Amino acid sequence: MSKRPGKSSARLGAEVAGVHIPDDPKEALAAIEGHLAMEHAVLAQPSLERLRAMHRLRVASRLDPHASYNLGNLFSEAADASGQKRRPGRTSTRIALFERTILLGLERLRDPSEPFGRAPRAERDVRDTVSRALANIGAHLSNSGHPDRATEHFRRATHLFPGNANAQVCLGNMGVWFSDRTGVAPLDGIAAWEAAAATGEDFCHESATGCPCRNKLAARARQIERDYGPEHAESWVRANLSDPDRRKPADGFGPVARSPSDAPHLGADWSPAATKAAEVVGRVLQPFRHEPLEIRVTLASSALGSLCRLATPQGVGNPGLMTTAIRMMGGVEPLEPFLGDREWRYLGPPDTDYLLEPRVLKRLEPAIRAIVLGVLDVGAVAVADALQALLFHVDTGFRNGIASMAAPMVGRGDVGVLIFIPATMIGRPPRH
Repeated sequence: MSKRPGKSSARLGAEVAGVHIPDDPKEALAAIEGHLAMEHAVLAQPSLERLRAMHRLRVASRLDPHASYNLGNLFSEAADASGQKRRPGRTSTRIALFERTILLGLERLRDPSEPFGRAPRAERDVRDTVSRALANIGAHLSNSGHPDRATEHFRRATHLFPGNANAQVCLGNMGVWFSDRTGVAPLDGIAAWEAAAATGEDFCHESATGCPCRNKLAARARQIERDYGPEHAESWVRANLSDPDRRKPADGFGPVARSPSDAPHLGADWSPAATKAAEVVGRVLQPFRHEPLEIRVTLASSALGSLCRLATPQGVGNPGLMTTAIRMMGGVEPLEPFLGDREWRYLGPPDTDYLLEPRVLKRLEPAIRAIVLGVLDVGAVAVADALQALLFHVDTGFRNGIASMAAPMVGRGDVGVLIFIPATMIGRPPRH
């Protein structure tokens, strides 16, 4: 049952603004004592007075959920301020205080299963505190490598108090980062991120007015859902965001196109000829999609360099055209890339030495030739169109990478129109 403030408890708390006073006199006294002790514990310098305030807060925490929660946070802040690794004993004490917060708080609710919108207004501060305690325990579990166990804590936290931005963000992370381990669908995770943004309190290290990185990723997932359906959106989230070691910054993700004909609608400076040429290139690349990364990078950079020399019969091209073509793409990326930035990893000799063997050139040369001749067969294709036709199938990071590989060869006059560029060294991804 909800314990609303009565006349006696109201008098007890008349001078403590913003404190919800329960009707039970003992609980009312604990609420007031906990509030005052917390103020002294936070404001006082290390001293006997502060130790007394901490003791009063401990006593109040036995009956008051807010005092228990505040005491748990003080343990957390003390560990952070010390700059030392948290001690197991202190961590278990902190978690126990948050668990006590939950038990004490739930006892004060009329019906914990009741949606927030139908709960009495007098319960809101208790729901808020219990929600925060649940989120803190969930964060501890997730950070300890157990996102599956953390998920239910975040669900309960957002149910009790949807305005808890931290709990919404954490629940969103369970769907976006850890969907396969938690059972939270990626788009449900995106919805939780959006709910956090709607509170106006979703802050991060980059901004005090909202989290731009989460907002950008959510907008990208929603664009894919809107244009191609929820299945494609969820596949994109799983493929691009679930691996922290392969995840690129939010700014690195551009609008996503399923087919070349969609590119101009998403911001690319794109011609009908580029659409036809990109479809031709896609058909040639298709049989190589499951080849090792170094083979695919070799094929893509060789084809890009060869296409860049189309307008120069003497065999010398302008590397600057590749930079222009990348800019004309407007950041549009393929839904199913031939080279996805999530695949980027360091590769070098001796693992890639085999690319210098004649057998590799013999195998890839027909594909490079087919791309060049196929683009030419489209007719009235400018060099920029030809380059975009290849770049459409490659994510933004790899576009810069293969262009930097091709550039030194494009301007040379001692090689033929067809260029072969073995990817014997794949280094760090270009910065976005």
